[in-house]
Amino acid sequence: MASYTGLFNKIKDKTCSLEDRLKLVHFAWCSNLVYIPNKHSVLIDVVAGLIVNRKKYQITDDDVACVWQCLYSILHSRGCSEEGGHNILVKPSLGQVIVDALQRCVLHPGDRQLMRHVVGSCHVVITSKHLSYILTAKYDTLASLLCSVSQLCVLEDCDDVTTLYSILTHVIRAYSTAQAAHHNHRQVLQTTIDKLLVPLMLFCHQVTSCRGDHDATKPLKEDLYQCLFTALFNSSHREMYHRYLNAGKGGDKTGNEGCKPLENLFGTLRNLLNGKTGDKVVKVSCDWTVVLSGFLPRFLAAFLNVHDKTLCQKMLQHLCSLIGLDPDSAAPCGKLETLLVMRAASAMLKQVKDADVYNVAKDNESGGSQLKFYRKLAEILLAMPVEDAWYETALTLLQMNHGILEPKMSHVLTHGWLTVTQTSSSSQLSNFLCELFNTYFKLRQMPKLVTYITSAIFDSNNYLSSLVCPRVFTDRFHEVVQGLPQTTAVDIWGKLVGEMKTRYIEPLMEKSEDVGLSSKLRCVATVLRLYLGGVKMADYTITEATARTAHQLMSQMESEVLQPLYGLVTQQGEELLDSALFLSYTWGELKLLLALYDKKYRAGLTLSTDTVSHPHDLELVHPYLTAERWQKIHKKVKKSQNKGLQYLLDLLSIQKLKALLLFSTEQNTTDENIQMAIDRIVNLPADVTDDHRSASWDGQPCSIKGDNCVVSNWQMLVSNLPVLAKSLSTQHCEKIAKFMVGTAGDQDKTSCLNLASLTNNLLVAPVTMETRNLQSCIMASLWPQLAPGPGPGKSPKKKRKLSPGVTMVIEGLSELGAMNPDGPQKTDNEYLAELKGVASLVTKTLSTSEEPLDLHPRQLQLLKILEKLPLEFLSPSERVRCFCGLSLLASCTANNSTIIHLLTTLLDGVGPMAVFQIVSADVFLTWLTTLCHDTQSTDSPTQVLVDKTCQVIVRDFLVITKMESYITKLCADLELCCGHLHHKKIQKASNLEKSKFTLASAFLKHVTVQLQKQTLPSAIRVCYRGIFIKLSSAINTIISTLRAVPNKKTVVSPSSYLISCFRFVVNQSCMDFGKEVKRKEKEAVAMEIDEDAKPDVETGSLDESLTQNIEFVIKRMTDDIGQENGCDISSLEFIQMACNHHQLLKSVLTSAAVHKLYEVLMSAVTRSHDQHKLMMSSKPVKGVTPDKTGSDDSGQKADSLYRSVKNLLDGHVPTQKTSLHSPVLEEQDGSSQPHSLMSALQGTLAAVITSCDLDLFKTILANLVDSTCPSLLWTQEDKMLAAMTVWEKLLAGLLTEEQSVEVTVAAQHILMNYQSSLEQLHCLPVDAAIRQALPIVRSQTAMLNYGYTLIPRQTSVLCLHGCPVIPLEGSTYSSYIPACIAVQEVLGALIIHHPNAVLSVIPSYVANIRHLLVSVIQHGCQDKLASDPQYVDGMVHCANQLTRLLSLLQPVKVEFSKVAVYLLADYTCEVQNVTLLPAVKKALLPGIYILLDIADRFQIAQLLAVLPHGTKDVFKLMYTEYTKYHKYTGRV
Repeated sequence: MASYTGLFNKIKDKTCSLEDRLKLVHFAWCSNLVYIPNKHSVLIDVVAGLIVNRKKYQITDDDVACVWQCLYSILHSRGCSEEGGHNILVKPSLGQVIVDALQRCVLHPGDRQLMRHVVGSCHVVITSKHLSYILTAKYDTLASLLCSVSQLCVLEDCDDVTTLYSILTHVIRAYSTAQAAHHNHRQVLQTTIDKLLVPLMLFCHQVTSCRGDHDATKPLKEDLYQCLFTALFNSSHREMYHRYLNAGKGGDKTGNEGCKPLENLFGTLRNLLNGKTGDKVVKVSCDWTVVLSGFLPRFLAAFLNVHDKTLCQKMLQHLCSLIGLDPDSAAPCGKLETLLVMRAASAMLKQVKDADVYNVAKDNESGGSQLKFYRKLAEILLAMPVEDAWYETALTLLQMNHGILEPKMSHVLTHGWLTVTQTSSSSQLSNFLCELFNTYFKLRQMPKLVTYITSAIFDSNNYLSSLVCPRVFTDRFHEVVQGLPQTTAVDIWGKLVGEMKTRYIEPLMEKSEDVGLSSKLRCVATVLRLYLGGVKMADYTITEATARTAHQLMSQMESEVLQPLYGLVTQQGEELLDSALFLSYTWGELKLLLALYDKKYRAGLTLSTDTVSHPHDLELVHPYLTAERWQKIHKKVKKSQNKGLQYLLDLLSIQKLKALLLFSTEQNTTDENIQMAIDRIVNLPADVTDDHRSASWDGQPCSIKGDNCVVSNWQMLVSNLPVLAKSLSTQHCEKIAKFMVGTAGDQDKTSCLNLASLTNNLLVAPVTMETRNLQSCIMASLWPQLAPGPGPGKSPKKKRKLSPGVTMVIEGLSELGAMNPDGPQKTDNEYLAELKGVASLVTKTLSTSEEPLDLHPRQLQLLKILEKLPLEFLSPSERVRCFCGLSLLASCTANNSTIIHLLTTLLDGVGPMAVFQIVSADVFLTWLTTLCHDTQSTDSPTQVLVDKTCQVIVRDFLVITKMESYITKLCADLELCCGHLHHKKIQKASNLEKSKFTLASAFLKHVTVQLQKQTLPSAIRVCYRGIFIKLSSAINTIISTLRAVPNKKTVVSPSSYLISCFRFVVNQSCMDFGKEVKRKEKEAVAMEIDEDAKPDVETGSLDESLTQNIEFVIKRMTDDIGQENGCDISSLEFIQMACNHHQLLKSVLTSAAVHKLYEVLMSAVTRSHDQHKLMMSSKPVKGVTPDKTGSDDSGQKADSLYRSVKNLLDGHVPTQKTSLHSPVLEEQDGSSQPHSLMSALQGTLAAVITSCDLDLFKTILANLVDSTCPSLLWTQEDKMLAAMTVWEKLLAGLLTEEQSVEVTVAAQHILMNYQSSLEQLHCLPVDAAIRQALPIVRSQTAMLNYGYTLIPRQTSVLCLHGCPVIPLEGSTYSSYIPACIAVQEVLGALIIHHPNAVLSVIPSYVANIRHLLVSVIQHGCQDKLASDPQYVDGMVHCANQLTRLLSLLQPVKVEFSKVAVYLLADYTCEVQNVTLLPAVKKALLPGIYILLDIADRFQIAQLLAVLPHGTKDVFKLMYTEYTKYHKYTGRV
């Protein structure tokens, strides 16, 4: 130590060079030989002192960099780590040194090496538990640090971003704590405005716009906003904001004393708008106007959360004034671009709308000042250029109050719709137009909106191009028009027709000088066309008066619009031609529709092919289109080369064809004119190119060009194919089929039409399923293309030579493709004779063993076409033909699941299938056996195919009688499988041997099904009996061999393969024995045998060897389940079958054996529920489905919960995939069937219980009652859930008379336990309560369905009182839908099976229905379901179930007539506040009409008297529709 005594003095010596002093510092820091008291603290203070006193020590900038390098080095050394630095105490001046250095780096970021050392030193200090106090002790230091670090994070090309983000995370955490603990909130506000406002705004903008909301930056941005807004909007500043905003404008000094911080705040924002950022802000390439336009909406949103609505309105006005949107000015601020102004204003208006700041009623009471402000704001904003933010602003203002836009509605429509030519903002335009029409439809002011539209078109001074009508808007417009009242619909129709006549057609015929009149006429014609496309004139609710008015309007349109319009078209140019043709098409469709549904209107149409003057005559539908006029139009279209006009002409030709086919008195569809018209429509290209496949079309005729012309023609044919199908010739079907095969493919996720999407939809359309000729042509086109081609050889110039098997496959598929479609009168023998050649090839290819080929992508795509066709409904000949083709393809390819599935579908089709009369069944089964050994799962596609194949073979007597030799060989193979059991060393059986057991099981299954039929011919029964005897003998022999060596484990020991076979053997043997016993008893009774002879009948028993085998198998399975070695469905089904025959197996199923079975099975059920406590846990549902990514996405959890609860309602307990291979639920073959296995386990346990003697049965029932005790709900929920599931299965079983008495007694106790358990759920969260209540409610429903025989009247009422416990309001869709259905099932079971009990508690019953009704309306809200469209079907199902429940009240309508009116009042009040989804409303309205049927006129009058004014109008409209269209009046 002595040699380093003067080292510290040397470090402090000013005369020594700085470089040497820093080296000594580093040496002293690292060396253990240097002793200085508090060495590390002293050395850090010395280095920090050099930076603080740089002027005193005359340290240059270069020397400062060296000092920081030294400080960086020692701070990152081991001595300063968490382990070695816990005793270091440094002066707080180091913190100020770091903050000052960071600020210098902000202002002078050029020296990146210095910045790296400063940032690294700061990171060590701020992350250290022992050093961070020097930066976090003072609030001002933290604020300065946060200011500097946030600015450094936005520097371009910064190398220390990760380190800076880490520093920022720690600083934010410390700053939030210091900010909350600061006693002077005004000082915090001033510091935030002076130091943090601009840097934090810059950081939040840069990480969003430049780096995106990454996982690292998004939390930082939100935390910084939280710090900023916590300081700006502290509760202590509310009075300051109130004084400042109430003082008028921000610059007014009157009344805003003490508001200096707010003046600074808004002054800073104004300076940013003017480009003034201050000297202490980092210099980056950033547009501050963009930063501010993104910050103001967040600023306003935070302000809205803490202040009252009146002050929020003033803040909005102040911020609008800040960016130049002052009501007194006509244009926004010149410093801010109009696009930025629009986006900022749109975002702020959305915040105001979501916070419900603008209340129309209160504003009207106070003079409408807010309405004036918003109207002036709309006038300024909507005068700006149209882009996405323009539509968002207009949409927001419309949602706030349609009265804001009404004074400028003509300008809005003209600026935002009529003059729009490009479709880049089509989605925003669609949203705005849909909301506009929805709003006026809800207000019942559609005529007013149509007036606005027509006035805007007429008053426009611009040349109007074609209206942009996106498909979403068009569909919504049609829905709105369909929902209009009939009188309103025809009034608008007449108004549009009058507008066209008076304002446009007549002036044009008079040759008006208005050059834009033609373009305006096109727009009005488009509106009329869209309107007529949705008008509802073909409906049973249309009155005679409305129909008469519609007929008059049709005639008026023809004479006053269409005929003059075509006169203008022929006189003038082509400007109006597209409008005229499209309007004619819409008019023609409506005419055909009226003729189809109106007998009187149809009588005026005398259509016949004799009236056709030329092949393209359109006068059948359009009388005003004479031959001469049509020829002129045709020439114009041909000359223009316009594909869109040609498309419209083709549509008119199809209308004529449809009229001939639908209304012609002649049934000759082969008429020359008809066939020529079809030829023109079925004009498809012979070859489909890649350009054709990639082309898309938006559905508008004006957008048809050369590339998508094929798409439009194909769409036209597809949409009209249902009408043309019966008239298509074979040549037409072949052409269509070839085109379908060439265009089918993977569909792109786009809203536009393309060939693939149209073909895929056509493949699953009803017209394809019903047109067998088309199906035959499709498959004939498929077979040649499915043929495998030659693969590549070793040499690139040589192709591999085809093997004989592949050659036969190609030959067979080609032969199938060349066959003609079947005629309608062809017999089975005829088409089987045609297919004998192909069948022989199938037999040969299945017999050959060659290396399988892989299918190329095109073949896989063609197989998808077959999957979409209705193979199970094909004609027998086509099914056989398809089976042969798929068998050929399967013989030369690898195990393809798609081909296996298709073969299974064909065998499982409707009607008999004689395929194995021409295809060798022996060869096919042998091929299947070799194919089956690769997949040993019991539910694999191959094993399903084995089952269906055996079913077809067994049912075909001509085939099964020839299978004797094959069955004999199969029995020999089965006995060979157990031959190795006699050896000392047990060898594992091969998969091929396992597959033979599968085949034997399938044969036994279907043979025993046939043997159980009573009306079976004796010859056929003898054949089936012979097969059964052979197979059963082989299976018994194997079981006997296993019984001799029970300790040897082998694959053919009792498992799913062998037990499945043995189960069918035992079941049939027991049934035969039971029939024999009954026969002998009948004979004894008939012969009046005395009592001494009867014991001979009763002492009969099954075969001794069979009985011993049954006893052995049951004992083995009992031991396996008890030792948790696992069980499978086959074992459980065997036990269940044995228990069902317990009367015949008394020697096997003794009392001790049954009791042991019950214990092991109950233990297995309890363990399985213990492993899957999902439904009975009060905690939030986690892990319903395994999340491979570890995501906590709430939407996925909700979907998983919905599926799990639905499974519970279906009788299944949801399980995790990770638990499927638990000891209890593991199948020996490795398959995963958790739900079916659980159900089988429960059913088997119930069967075991029913086979017990009476004493044991009473004991088990007592245990079940105790297991449903409410106290177990929180401690042993697994035991309670297991008891409930076993109880349900027990109720569904076959009980003796004594057992039924005991079950009735136990049911009352269990039901009371259920009610007590439900009462304990009120303290749980909504979804948790629903999860626990659902199993109980479902069990209650099962008990109620047995009626008074199980539950008496007094006890059944308990179920009714348990329903209100389930919290339906406020629950998520995933839990609400199953809960709603469960409650409806309870109420339905009560009214069906216990009507007298319901009539005694009508008020309680109605209260539960009201509970359901209100919840369905609230959850059926259109706005809520818009964000969760996957639950729409579930909500429609809930509404349908509620309607069904209300329909059950009709038999007791007299008793419910006095209370139905209350439900009507609840419905009316709810629908006034909620807009129901149309599908939900459609499902619910029939139930409401049932309530109106039940209520009498006096109750209705009373309801009208007490309803509020607005609600009364809603009820009147509904009641009017009911009395007019739905009320039964005594006549039809």
